[in-house]
Formats: sequence, structure tokens, C-alpha cells
Amino acid sequence: MMRPSIVLLGLLATAFMLSLLAAFQVLPEGAGRIAAGVALGVVILDFVLARSVRVPAASRRVRGTLPVNRVSEVELTIRTELPRGAIVSVDDTTTAGLERLGLPVQLRIAAAGDHRVTYRVRPLSRGEHGFGEVYMTLTSPLRLWQRIVRAGAPERVRVYPDFAVIAGYLALASDRRTARVGIKISPRRGEGLEFHQLREYRQSDSVRQVDWKATARRRRLISREYHEERDQQVLFLLDSGRRMRSRDGELSHFDHALNAMLLLAYVALRQGDEVSALAFGANRRWIPHLRGVGALSRLLNGVYDVHSGPQAADYIGVAEEAMTRHRKRSLIVLMTNVGEEDHDLAAALRLLRRRHVVLLANLREAALDAALNEPVEDLDAALNYGGALYHLARRRAMTQALRAQVHLLIDARPAELPTRVVNGYWQIKRSGTL
Repeated sequence: MMRPSIVLLGLLATAFMLSLLAAFQVLPEGAGRIAAGVALGVVILDFVLARSVRVPAASRRVRGTLPVNRVSEVELTIRTELPRGAIVSVDDTTTAGLERLGLPVQLRIAAAGDHRVTYRVRPLSRGEHGFGEVYMTLTSPLRLWQRIVRAGAPERVRVYPDFAVIAGYLALASDRRTARVGIKISPRRGEGLEFHQLREYRQSDSVRQVDWKATARRRRLISREYHEERDQQVLFLLDSGRRMRSRDGELSHFDHALNAMLLLAYVALRQGDEVSALAFGANRRWIPHLRGVGALSRLLNGVYDVHSGPQAADYIGVAEEAMTRHRKRSLIVLMTNVGEEDHDLAAALRLLRRRHVVLLANLREAALDAALNEPVEDLDAALNYGGALYHLARRRAMTQALRAQVHLLIDARPAELPTRVVNGYWQIKRSGTL
């Protein structure tokens, strides 16, 4: 596609003015026709030159997986045979879920060959997104025309949960610096642990760990070393219903729960446990029987495009399905946002507890807590304060009633959820309940 530049419009305006002046005999007769003819010839020549230039080629380099709400770099390579000094405006196209930063870019050609352009994208939502063709605006040699051309091929990328944040948790967890992120390793109680080996006594060992027979034989203190039982099963039930569409900051409650699930899944897989996940509600997804830390990528690929929707969650239905899929006693981690009308949740929890150990992770809106800290200076503020207080009181009574139906209930703001569920997992593992 060709379009006139501002320079061309200025040239045409000048030619028109000269013709007008000649018509009023301000300029010599025929000057207007000469000016118009010269201008037309220059315009046509520049048009032909612009059309004769070979269209540049374009290729794109971008990672196949991007983290949501994080800025990532995209590199475009423009291969062109344009003459030295030519100007090319480069723009890329993306789907609605990718925000482009730093486009369009003006590229001045120094020599024929490859020229690289970088810009940034920020994915606004998880799932599959893509890039279209690269649009380039070529300026003609005399700057009178702009030729718009397309090059390059469409490309798809997967947008995952914010694994940069998760990786930070994992690095600290794997480096045993768990206190930095609030993860607390509770002391062993002796139950739910397997004997590992005998070793020399350490100052931090309890007296109960001392093996007195081995101590008598070797004539120095010898302790028994234990590790947590492996080959246990953890099943995540992730609510994708309408309640999980609530937002705290840039992420929905569903995204916060997803991040917490991925962190706890990593910890459980690293412990040697088997992990499965079932998203229920508006969108269903079943990811079964994952073992080993390397299986975390399978879990990511299985849930990266699952979103919450407008439908209500069926707690009874998912509890019955979990009982069918998991015959062996397992740790069930149910992540949801409980509402006052969710009367079937208690029945679902009772059903799950018949065979399994149940951890209920309940998300609490941070906005409710924030409302209690707002100054009350007028009637509207007083009504907001009273409403938040009433809702929190009802919620507190409801969660207290649910506490009797589960082994452990976590009521947390979204930002606290990852560390709270990991602490809950360690509490259950170390207690021997599972």
C-alpha cells in the first residue's frame, strides 16, 4: 500500500499556490503549468522508485513461554537491500492479550544486510497468545511516499503463571532459606517418619533420637535419623468458579491459588510424593499421577490456559469424583473462596474426610481488611466500614463451622496463600496424620 507523505502534501500545496499566483498574473504566464508539470514528474518518479524497491524480510525471536504480567523482550531481524540512509518504521502485531511496549521503531539503514530491532511485550492474561505479521513503512528516496509492506510469519506463544515469582520461592525453598518467605519447618514428632540411618549425635538432636544400644557399642552418642514418608498422594482441587474471579491487585483469586498450587506441588514432588490436580467449576481439567520434580512442567502445561468463569462450583460433584479417583488415603488440598450461600461445601468436606486428610485453603479479600483501616469521616465511609465488619464477622463464623469438617483450614489473603499452604503441608506431614 502506498500513501502520500507530509512532504508530498507540502509539495502539492506549493505547486497549487504557484499555479494560483500565475492565474492572477503575479508570476509570469506559464510558470504555474511548468511548476505543476515538474512537481508531477517528481512525484511519479519517486512513486516508481519506491515501488521498485525489494520488500525487506522479517523474522522474530521470542521465547515460546512467557510469564503473565512480566515484561519480556522480543527481537526482530529486518533483512533489507535498501540504500544507505533509507528510513524504515517497524511495527509488530499481537493478539489482544499481549501489550506492546516500545513500538513503532524508526530504523535508519546504514548498509544492506540484517538490522535488529528490540521491543518488549507484557502478557495481560494466561493462555495462548500470538504475533501476526510485521508491518514496515518504507520512505521513498525523495521522502514523498510511504510504502507499507508486511513480512514475517505469525507465531504462537504460551503465557504461563508468573513463574518468576514461583521460581523465587523455589530457589529459597531448595536452598533451605525458607524462613525468608515465611515457610516454617515444624519439629518432628516421630510419627509419619521412616528410619533413614544411624549417625553421630548432634547438639540439636532430641534425647528421643538417641539409639542407646548403638551408643553402648560404639561408646559415643549415636542418633537415629529419619525422613518423611514418601510415596504419599496429594490431590489439588482447584475451584475455577465465579467466586475465584475476584481480583486482588493485578491477579485474580484463581491466579493466586494457581501460584500457590504450583509452589506446593513442587515441594510435594521434591519430597517424593505423587501429585494430581483437578480444576472444577467453570473450567474442568484433570492432570493425574505426577512424580518427580521434572513433572512440574507437565503440571504447568496442563493448567496454564485454565481460567475462572461465571458458573458456580459444584462442591458435592467434585468431592464424589475425588473419592472415585483416589481410593488410597491422600492429602486433599481444596482451594476456593467460600461464600455465605455455599451450603453444600460442608457436606462435600465431610465426604472427603471419610477417607482422606483434608486441607481447605480459603482466600480472603484483602479489600475487606483494608476497609477496616480506612478513616471514617462521612456517612459513606461509615457504611463501608460497617458493611466490611458485618461481612467479616459472618465469614469468621462460617469458617469456624467449616473448621470442624477438615483437618486443617487456612484462611489467608491471596498474597499470603503460597507460604501458608506450604506450611500447612509440612504441618500435616510432620504430624503423621497422613
